Amino acid sequence: MLGVGNVATADDTDSLANERLPVNRLHMEAQWGVDCDLAVDRARVGSASPSAVPRHLVRTLTLCGFIYNTPGAQTYRMCPDYGHWLDWLDGRRDPPEPCT
Repeated sequence: MLGVGNVATADDTDSLANERLPVNRLHMEAQWGVDCDLAVDRARVGSASPSAVPRHLVRTLTLCGFIYNTPGAQTYRMCPDYGHWLDWLDGRRDPPEPCT
């Protein structure tokens, strides 16, 4: 038998499954081993040509997009637009303008 009397109700499991831990952006960057500001700086240096940008930045920019460009997330911000940088690397867009 598995823990008779210790069964979570549907309401309990819903609240547990949807709870977000309070973390800041630096914790998330450290957890995933990325530096989002540095990634944008490196992409910007190579913005004359996508081939000049190190390909490992694709993973970094993708993770940074999850951290910062997910609407409703605690760490949401519109700029830099990491998806725009990824589109540029794939040749679908011009490089994004710097954030102001």
